Amino acid sequence: MSILGLRIAEFRKKMSFTQQKLSELAGVDYNTLRKIETGMTKNPGQEIIVKIASALSIPITTLIEEPKPTTFGEGILPFLQLSPDRFESLVLKILSEDSNYRNVEPYGGMGDKKRDVLAKMVVDGKISDKSTLFQAKRHKTTSSTTLNGELDKIKIHFFDTAEPATPIEGIVFCLADVPSPIIKDRVKECARALGLPEPIFWDARLLDVKCHASKSIMNEYFRGHLHEIKEGIENISSQLETNLSGIKSDVKKSIEMSQSAIADVKEAITSFSSADDAEMQRARRLIGEGKYTEAKEILLTLKEKVEKSNDSNRLKKLYNNLGLCFAKSGDDSYIIKGIELLEKALDIDNTFSAPKRNLISVITDNGLSEKYKQAVYLGKQLYESEPYNSDFLSSYIFALNASGNRKDARAILESISDIEKRVSENEGLCVAAIIVYFGEDEFMQKAGALVEIGLKSFPDSPPMNRFKGSFLMYEAEKKGYGYLGDDPLPIFKDLDMVSKAVEHFERSLSLMENGPWPEFAKNQVRFFIYNTRTLLHEGRREQLGDLLEQSREIEPELLSDDEKRNKLLADVSLELHQKNSRRAYELATEFIKKYNCSYESVKKIARNFLQYGAVEQAIKFLTSITEEAKEAEDFECWALLSQCYLLIGDKNSALRVMNESKTFFASKNPETFNTILSHYGAVAARYKDNSESSRLLDNIWELQKNLPNETILKPIKAIEEDGSLSPEIKNILENAKEDFESKRDLLATNPVPVYFLMVDKMFGRSFPEVLELPRESFDFSFVLPYNQLDNDFAKKQKLNFDNGTTFVLDYSALLNLARSKQLGLFAALGKKVVASEHLLWTVQRDLIILEDSSLREAWNFLRSDLIELFPHREQLVGMPEKMRTFFETEMKCQWLTQEIDYCIKNDAVLITDDLRLWHYMYSTEVKSKAVNSFIFFQEGLSRGALDVVQYSLVIAELADLFYHFLPFNGENFLHIILEDDRKIEQGQLASLTFKYSDYEFKISRRAYHLLNQVKLPGANTDSFLQVCLEFISRLAKLSVLEKEKISWVMFLTNFFSNFIPQESLVPGDEVLAKYIDFIAKGWGLLLRHLPKDSREDIEKATADIKNEHIQRAIRHAIKVQLEREQQR
Repeated sequence: MSILGLRIAEFRKKMSFTQQKLSELAGVDYNTLRKIETGMTKNPGQEIIVKIASALSIPITTLIEEPKPTTFGEGILPFLQLSPDRFESLVLKILSEDSNYRNVEPYGGMGDKKRDVLAKMVVDGKISDKSTLFQAKRHKTTSSTTLNGELDKIKIHFFDTAEPATPIEGIVFCLADVPSPIIKDRVKECARALGLPEPIFWDARLLDVKCHASKSIMNEYFRGHLHEIKEGIENISSQLETNLSGIKSDVKKSIEMSQSAIADVKEAITSFSSADDAEMQRARRLIGEGKYTEAKEILLTLKEKVEKSNDSNRLKKLYNNLGLCFAKSGDDSYIIKGIELLEKALDIDNTFSAPKRNLISVITDNGLSEKYKQAVYLGKQLYESEPYNSDFLSSYIFALNASGNRKDARAILESISDIEKRVSENEGLCVAAIIVYFGEDEFMQKAGALVEIGLKSFPDSPPMNRFKGSFLMYEAEKKGYGYLGDDPLPIFKDLDMVSKAVEHFERSLSLMENGPWPEFAKNQVRFFIYNTRTLLHEGRREQLGDLLEQSREIEPELLSDDEKRNKLLADVSLELHQKNSRRAYELATEFIKKYNCSYESVKKIARNFLQYGAVEQAIKFLTSITEEAKEAEDFECWALLSQCYLLIGDKNSALRVMNESKTFFASKNPETFNTILSHYGAVAARYKDNSESSRLLDNIWELQKNLPNETILKPIKAIEEDGSLSPEIKNILENAKEDFESKRDLLATNPVPVYFLMVDKMFGRSFPEVLELPRESFDFSFVLPYNQLDNDFAKKQKLNFDNGTTFVLDYSALLNLARSKQLGLFAALGKKVVASEHLLWTVQRDLIILEDSSLREAWNFLRSDLIELFPHREQLVGMPEKMRTFFETEMKCQWLTQEIDYCIKNDAVLITDDLRLWHYMYSTEVKSKAVNSFIFFQEGLSRGALDVVQYSLVIAELADLFYHFLPFNGENFLHIILEDDRKIEQGQLASLTFKYSDYEFKISRRAYHLLNQVKLPGANTDSFLQVCLEFISRLAKLSVLEKEKISWVMFLTNFFSNFIPQESLVPGDEVLAKYIDFIAKGWGLLLRHLPKDSREDIEKATADIKNEHIQRAIRHAIKVQLEREQQR
């Protein structure tokens, strides 16, 4: 876009004018205005500029004077006008000229486009051992997301590698814009979190200062040499004037000497000099480089002299070259002028081929349909004059194609016996041939074959690479694609082919940047790249950020209407995937208004926002169409609204919406009304605290009344007259017990993941409910395997935690971290965590049907920017097909297959709290890696991210699910029972009650489960005894009630007494001695901190103990303590 175009667009938008409105006010053609704004027309006529300035009510000088301030400040250099590669070379030049840096060299090891520079700082005259990394980022608007993504790469490349090829000590971002302090602070925070040096920012203001300090940089990059040229011209003019004075004097003398001399002078003045020929050659060279404006200025200065010379050969060439320059300017009036000049060249010499080919090119490139017949006529002339001239043939084919005569064009090509040889030798002919076959299914294979020929012969051709990309996309589309929910982006089965298409499009654009290609052609390829990369959509945040940046570089005004529409939809979807829900909402709102979307279209957009967790925005869309929903009598709108309110925890609004729909549909379609009643019942039933039980029962009665032929409620006699359970109830309970135990045993005897419990033939419940089955059934034999305590397991956990760069979070680990309120550990420990977007959808579905605080915490985490979600991939190359079928078809866990495949492909580590799945990841089928959540808790404690109390309560939360094996020490157990006592007293935690004499003792189920692990195979009893002694020692010192301390020691005495085998109850037995030693030490530790009068309480509490060995141990402990007190 030119500076003039930018200024017109800026003032137009300030006045809230559309391009159409401004063109009407100014009396300027709409297309002309559009081309001026987009830069296709860089030098419009003065009259047009005056009209536009008048319509905008601004002085003309405001539009055409030299640029002054930019958005960065006064007089900042136009860095954004440099290409990315040119910007990198500028940074390299600045560093090379700076005496504070040595060993300056470009570095291609990393970065989005590998535009990095390494240099070593000079400090106190000494060159640093390590380099500083300079990253050149030429973005219009630099986001913290983009720079944070670069920091992730820097960490991996330079710091996570054991021996980086080039160690660095500093990071400098060289930017073409001026980011806000907030963005810079975010980037610095990210660097600190990653353990990287704090980055330095060379923004546009600082770069401007550095550039102005160097004359060579200003000359090379910003035409700083123009003032020098001006001075040079003035000097030359002065010198010429002096020389001309001498020449005039000489001429005067010559005239006086001879009449013949006058004739010689006249001939010298009117003749076309060799210097003029050189200028003509320079103009042709500029045309070859695509610099039409510069060439036009040279030719215009020569025009009068050539026309006076009457040299027809030079004149036809001048008109041809000048006509081409005018035609390529992009302005409609100049195009007409260009055609006139080209036709003038033909008037001079009708056999001159150059203007014929140029006319065909101008007519077809600009879609001048009224001149298509002329183009075909000229093309035919060229072809018939030299049938074997491939350039002439290509011009003819282009003309036929533009005029709609593709069939005739194909017939000509197929009539040429050596056409494949000719297209392999002539790029223009190859492009023309591809165009007439491309786009029609019956000819696409022929087009593909021509593309292969062209790409082999002209690998550096932008059109060939563009055609190859387009053909690959055609092939990928044939292989199939589908849609996930309401996401407008299709999912292609063969993403590898799509990826190759992107490579060819990007190569095409890269080649265009170095040649004379018009902006609209580059813009279209940018759109192809963007459109295709959105289909790849790999989910990595830095890639999505780059893609959105790329979107902003596409000029919409240069796209077709369909392309504009598709781009806006893709922008919405990408912003949603990037979790920029507000920006996505703004774009979607723009889309709805711009394309006057129907009720169904708006509802589909709302579903898409809901699908990706942008619930707040989905509510706005749905509430805007409720009146239309009433007109359509469409209950889905209310159903979606209630789901949205349930997700954000607004129960009242969810019920209000359902009541509104009940009222509206009460007199409508009975079938719809019954559907509403079912939905209403589901909403009321989802609250585990039974707060909506009254509404639920009323709703069920109403539904039964409406459906008399269906059995919704079945009366069952529950209590007999004598108060006992009825046979029906007993039968139900016995069957339920047998069913529960058989399913529990099925899990224990089959090596299936715990997710298998969710399937209908098992418990048919959501995963959060499945996790709580052992606790709800109070069945300590219902084992959900979680952890192992052997050395090999611990080593793998530690190794994969330390070496893992990307961790993939599964459902079990997600819920355990959420219920422990430790989802912030990933950031605290500097670990990148990702998950499948299918996991978000699964958690979202479960939260709609079940109100659970841990589930809500997990859902909010998944839709936050603390975790990266990767998209669905149809081809799972690493996942065994048999297991994929089992996981997806049998267990309905599509998120799990996606995550396992991601781990295999990306060398990532799965975080799973299902021990069987943990082992499966190391199997020969998968050959991947896994850790469980416990290693994060352990590392959090060792690295200071968790304190001992937090760590202890995490163990308590895991124990609440009856997980095995959970290691703990005496201090951990003390913190757990202190928290549990508080919760038991407040009625927030279920407990077990034990009675000793008149002592009543309560212990939480989770604390009991921790102790009960001593019964597990392989458990170390001695270790448990030592932990309990440490616990007693710490408890005895606390200022809690003496009765409570005695109760705990009494409980532990009885708990471990049950482990003494009957055969060991003889004096001298080693097993007996071990337990007796524990009991004596335990009571001894307690007695040290109890007053003397408490001993009567101890004797009272232990009176019921029948085991004489234990009684003797307690009496011995009391005796020892008495002796110690007497000695003191």
